[in-house]
Amino acid sequence: MLQVAVGDVIYIEANSGAVKRVGRSDAFATEFDLEPEEYVPLPQGEVHKKKEIVQDAITNVKQQCSDFVMTRNIQCREMTEDVQRQMAGLNFQDNKNASAYNNYPSVGHQNQRSNSQQQADPRPQAPSYQPPEQPTMPGYGPSQADYS
Repeated sequence: MLQVAVGDVIYIEANSGAVKRVGRSDAFATEFDLEPEEYVPLPQGEVHKKKEIVQDAITNVKQQCSDFVMTRNIQCREMTEDVQRQMAGLNFQDNKNASAYNNYPSVGHQNQRSNSQQQADPRPQAPSYQPPEQPTMPGYGPSQADYS
């Protein structure tokens, strides 16, 4: 509820009949006033039936900036989801799922073989690596041209 006191400058909206407080009359301002009041000059002349509304450019800029930030956040989220979908087809191993790699010797260690095997072949055989098959995306990879 709006509290209006003596010395307040108000206006009444014609459409809704709402009473709006503009500020306190500058006639009530004192030299050492500690109130955070906005002092406005007392309106003079005839009563205006129309009010001119002026918008600040800053309000429009703030709205445009927040729209831009919101749009960029949506685009970032979409890009992140797209990358996650693309990465879902790839298999990455971490320390928890490293059991597939336990069959290979670690660097600097050789498999312990019997003496007869070590004398027969002094060079250790490196395991051959075969990458997992991945579906090729159209437009990427070697093309299958028909030369017949």
